Amino acid sequence: MSNSKQHTVYRLIQSMDATEKAYFKKFAFKRDNKNNESFISIFDEIDKQSNFDIQALQKIRGINIAHKSKIHAALNNLFKLICQTLIDYRKDRTNIQKLFFMLEEYELFKDKNLADLAEKKLCQMENFVEECNLIYLKPYIYQIRGTLLQNNISVHFETLHDYLEKLDASNKNLNITIEINKLSLKLEELFHKNGGIVKKSATNLEEAEKLIQLANHIIQLAQGNFLYISVAANNRFIVQMISGKMENIENYIQEYLNYFDSNIAKHSRESELGDISVTVKNFAVVASYLHMPDLFIASYKRLEKILGLYSSEKAIEKLNFRLLHLRILNFVLNKDVDFDYADVERLDQLMKSNFLNKSQHPEALLPCMIAYLLRGEFEKSLQISEDFILGVHNERIRDEYISIRLLRAISWFKKDAYELYQSEINSIYRKLLSIDNFPFQLKICRILKKINKVSLRENATKLKKELVDECQALLDNGTGSEMMKAVELRTIGMLIFE
Repeated sequence: MSNSKQHTVYRLIQSMDATEKAYFKKFAFKRDNKNNESFISIFDEIDKQSNFDIQALQKIRGINIAHKSKIHAALNNLFKLICQTLIDYRKDRTNIQKLFFMLEEYELFKDKNLADLAEKKLCQMENFVEECNLIYLKPYIYQIRGTLLQNNISVHFETLHDYLEKLDASNKNLNITIEINKLSLKLEELFHKNGGIVKKSATNLEEAEKLIQLANHIIQLAQGNFLYISVAANNRFIVQMISGKMENIENYIQEYLNYFDSNIAKHSRESELGDISVTVKNFAVVASYLHMPDLFIASYKRLEKILGLYSSEKAIEKLNFRLLHLRILNFVLNKDVDFDYADVERLDQLMKSNFLNKSQHPEALLPCMIAYLLRGEFEKSLQISEDFILGVHNERIRDEYISIRLLRAISWFKKDAYELYQSEINSIYRKLLSIDNFPFQLKICRILKKINKVSLRENATKLKKELVDECQALLDNGTGSEMMKAVELRTIGMLIFE
């Protein structure tokens, strides 16, 4: 039975971890325990089910007659009870929940006419929304303050003026955030409309130009707020890359890095530093692909500066992973740089650890596999791709999936397993024939299909030229993202000749 047809309580229970389940059984029935045995019996039975089976629930010995005869009502009540318990369990775990708990305390003190305690709690909420940058909730908290200030003759003019300035700033930031979200959604819409590949059509270029203008407008509005500038600059950069508007790309990157140097010291929250690091990392990746060594080094050094501002171990580990990935990527794409192969082993170990979500692996897998191939460690190249290839289900990473499978095929070739190479290449080729969005990958795959032990010995020069010419044509005429793909597939394809 699909998730959409499973009962909500079944889906909720299946989503709970062991700690949450234990907490539910221990604390859910503190106020009312008359139904605890019946509900726990239903809970345990659902927990064991691989698919939701309502008939099995009605046969449980441990549930009371009323629940058996009105099983749907019992399930709905159990669902509400679990939700309430989980909300209580998570009360101090997210900023939103912390703020709402403070708001409940404020309302309590206000209703009880405990003005001094209500004022103290309101000040705490104001400080909290500022500290955590809860943009959407700031106007609401300031509105509470405004209600208190109205018709209060003891309030000084300076206090009113200060409140109005905070409210104006809050509303301005909220409007900028809405504009940023519009930009991100319009960019996502452009991707979806074109199946993930944005080509140089007149319509696409017109839409891309509107998005660039919107990003520039946001950057102008956000003067003085580097975080907003960072997010808008990253979206503008992506639009430029996918639309082929590359003429000012280096200037835009340098302009952003200048903003960075002037403003990074003002940002200490790790959530903000995380958003900024994504933008800088994207610049470093493009600089590496398009062979802009000075911009790569400049971007890399800014990431190192962010690393020095982090305090949490998880954030430090995540950014170290990005730096490691960038060093390997820059080496495999531009062989003229110093490199320590121990970095590949470190990246490999990090990918095997659980600190990263699997969806973050593809971009790191590619340079790691290429580095192993360059070093002649073909078995390791095959090994690190295995889990990813077997476990991939995400349509959004199909592009990386194709590149990883090509590398896997080349690993077989370098191990002299020519039949496995041909089998893998033919499988990729059939897959590409069934997809409309990857014509360039299909061309490269068609060239690799011609390669075998004999043809490589007799026609290596001709095959190599054919591969290089195809990649160069896309480098000369493609969008920024297509140029990056040309560099990537040229690097992958040339491995077979080395």
